[in-house]
Amino acid sequence: MPRLIIQNLYYHADYSQNRHSRPINSTGGFQLINQHQILVQTNTDYKFDPLNVKPSIVTGNVTYNFSFVNISGSIGGPITLFNLNGGPKIAKVGIEAVVIRVVYISTDTVFTDGPGAIIDAFDTYSGSLVNNNFVTVKPDNIGATKEANDYGWISDENINDPNGPSTFVTALTKIEHTPDIINSVNAGFQKWFRLDHNKPELPPGDRLVLAANERLIALAFYKTVKLVPI
Repeated sequence: MPRLIIQNLYYHADYSQNRHSRPINSTGGFQLINQHQILVQTNTDYKFDPLNVKPSIVTGNVTYNFSFVNISGSIGGPITLFNLNGGPKIAKVGIEAVVIRVVYISTDTVFTDGPGAIIDAFDTYSGSLVNNNFVTVKPDNIGATKEANDYGWISDENINDPNGPSTFVTALTKIEHTPDIINSVNAGFQKWFRLDHNKPELPPGDRLVLAANERLIALAFYKTVKLVPI
């Protein structure tokens, strides 16, 4: 009998670890707050109501605010919600586990190295962070592209002053599985999403424009491309 797993998680902005060797565990690379699971019948329609999601969670004296929901494993494909205003969503349970990940972000994320941008890649199909190279940075000052792909970090010293040219971070349209990078996937770009809702939304498109003294935490959302045998 398949399982329905509901996890409340938070994104831990740790850019001290090389992304390419990062293990992705049963929480999709996020940090677990709590979870519960139930057994359900195959071909069951599970109704997920965003109104039941807590807009914030306090644990260990830290407040985490809602960021997004991803539902993976459903027969109809992944479902992603970036706000709690929509109506219920139906996830059809097949033979695989359906995993509902409600992701939060700390209200006091510390940028230990000063201003900059913390970025990462997320695959909606698996509901997990992935370790692919996924961006280019221009101007590529002192290896900004490599630092962004290796550590998910763009330091303020790589972001020009307000009077200089803008710094552009462009997500790759397609990312590909690479044998020497664990937890890498074949996937197509969908959108950038800023995890902290109290800041302005990011404009549509594959490009982030960064300013001096920026403090940004964002994920590039991808969806795994399933290859159909010929």
